[in-house]
Amino acid sequence: MVRVTKFSPVLWIRSVIPLACLGVIGSTEDFGLPLMGLFLASAVDVAIDIGSQLRASTVSGADRWTALRDIVYALIFYALFLGNPGVPALLLAPPVLAEVFLAFGARGFIWAIGAEALLLALRMATINRGPEGWIHPGWAVGIASATLLMGLLGYTIARLNELQEGINRQRHALKEALSELLATMMSPMGIEKSVLKQEQIRVLLEELCQTASRSKGEEAGRTLARIIARRQEAFQLFTPREFEVLCLLSENKSYRQIAQHLQISEGTVRAHVAGMMRKTQVHSREELTVWARKHCLVFRGQGDAGPESAGGSDAASQDS
Repeated sequence: MVRVTKFSPVLWIRSVIPLACLGVIGSTEDFGLPLMGLFLASAVDVAIDIGSQLRASTVSGADRWTALRDIVYALIFYALFLGNPGVPALLLAPPVLAEVFLAFGARGFIWAIGAEALLLALRMATINRGPEGWIHPGWAVGIASATLLMGLLGYTIARLNELQEGINRQRHALKEALSELLATMMSPMGIEKSVLKQEQIRVLLEELCQTASRSKGEEAGRTLARIIARRQEAFQLFTPREFEVLCLLSENKSYRQIAQHLQISEGTVRAHVAGMMRKTQVHSREELTVWARKHCLVFRGQGDAGPESAGGSDAASQDS
């Protein structure tokens, strides 16, 4: 199955910063090395964010440290072009404010709006007192409009994230409910709950809850049917006593410990193990344990069930 990476909307917002710096570099000759350094640093940060999401194949949410980093970028850009009437010094403010909304919430966004208003007033006062004349009020209106739009975007993304978290919680609850339902249904057939903890079953249930696909439901049903059939068929190979030995063997007990636990001789234990290895066509007790786990007869840390509880053979071979 190929995993498709979904990039966070926050990542697209962050990418505006290096793109805006690049646009200024291409449109004016008086950008200087500081702006080039700002462009390179922000571009590297965005590339690192993309790489981390590609490796994780997950959607990354807003991060406060990243938002603070981009605030610093915006302030550096503002300082570089504070007295330049040809470039809006608050060009990076709108995307950064959207990040602030996502990282710090509505209250943090309101504080950021106030700080932006002060910086905008300082910018207009600086330009108006300069030798090149005054700045057109349209710049202020444009920056304010872009900021409000970015705030609305941040609010929308935040709401979508909340909805997605709610959906994820419901999917998790549905998966747990399905696991409990299957465990209850399989218990009379001797299929223990440990079977559902297998990686294959967990993945199928996860995919079923994620996609609500009929084909995934059929695949999960076929997989469980194969497990039931394979387990029941494997049980027919062993007598109840052999199964008791097998369960104790899976707990890494020695032949002597098994003999003491079952109150039989060590030679009888070895005979049972040899018989089970012959039936399963394996050549060591380790291979026998692996075979038993593969066929869902025993599990790590669990070896209390017997063939009677698992619907195995009723025939019993008693030790002398």
